[in-house]
Amino acid sequence: VADLTQLEAAEPRVYRALGPGMVSKQPQQPKASSSVWVPRAVRQVERAERAAAEAPPADEPDSGAGASGEAWHANDLEDLDESVAKRSKPAGDPVKDEVKEEDDAAARAASLEDEVIAGAPRLAQHIRSAQKCVKVAAMAYSLLEQGAVTNRSSGAFFLVVEAAMAEPMRPVADAKYRVCYRKLFEGVLRRKQAFSAEQQQQIDIWAFQLHTSLELIQADDSFAFSRASKKVEEKLERLKPDAMPPGKSSAEFEDVGQTAQWTPVLMNCLATAFMQYGKSLWAKSAVEGLVKVAMGCRKQWPAQDARQIEDWNQMCKGVSGQRKAQGGGSSFLTSFDADSARWKAADVSAAKKTGDGSKGMQN
Repeated sequence: VADLTQLEAAEPRVYRALGPGMVSKQPQQPKASSSVWVPRAVRQVERAERAAAEAPPADEPDSGAGASGEAWHANDLEDLDESVAKRSKPAGDPVKDEVKEEDDAAARAASLEDEVIAGAPRLAQHIRSAQKCVKVAAMAYSLLEQGAVTNRSSGAFFLVVEAAMAEPMRPVADAKYRVCYRKLFEGVLRRKQAFSAEQQQQIDIWAFQLHTSLELIQADDSFAFSRASKKVEEKLERLKPDAMPPGKSSAEFEDVGQTAQWTPVLMNCLATAFMQYGKSLWAKSAVEGLVKVAMGCRKQWPAQDARQIEDWNQMCKGVSGQRKAQGGGSSFLTSFDADSARWKAADVSAAKKTGDGSKGMQN
């Protein structure tokens, strides 16, 4: 500004704010309207002062934008850490991975074993119930298939099988239990090596009882029934007879311990076979043969079972006597067989009448 007097006269407030010293330092500008140029000069000075005050020291490192001019964010560090971790992560070792999988499988198996040990008493309690038997047997079979029954847990699981066989006639008397009992023993026999030697022997005895009893009760012809009854007869002949046959010794028969294990099983098989005695003519001779063999060793049975065998024997003798009185042979029929024969004859007669009627109508 060349004429300070003119500035002071035109803009006394600006002149006093700048001071004569600062005004004298301003570069010479072409003359212009003071109302336009002077406020602009003031704003430029103010901006320059603010910029100088906000500028960082010369020795302070720049923490602003990087070389690319982009601002830095905290997430960038996390991304960097992840990328570095991915680059620094070693390649997977197949051997270590396999060992880890085996360890995990072992941990799961151990957990299942603990579940069997802890839950077996309750399963044994519930499988005795007719209402819960099917469901509990399915749960037990599932544990067997999952490998939860091992050398460590087999003792506890044996209680479940023992409780199921506490009602051995249940699958014989009611068909709805047969599938679950079969599946349960199918799984037990596959895992039999997990049990002790004594338990394995008992499992074989129970399996014989279950399978043979179901074969006897489900037989629908003489061949199937005779095949099943033959298995029972062979076991009965292993019991020590009341009168030792010539040339035989006690060592050739079951000892006292084995006899005590087999007699209840064979008794149930005899009871199942006798259920067919009054129903089917083709079962009579096989059942009478079984009762006869059992009578020969009845001293090996408990007193109650021995009396039951004697009752069956009397019934067989009575039926045999009636058969002989009526001429013997297969012409003797029980009331069930007689009714069946009568119904069959009635059906044949009705069919013949229908045929004759049809023939008469054709004529």
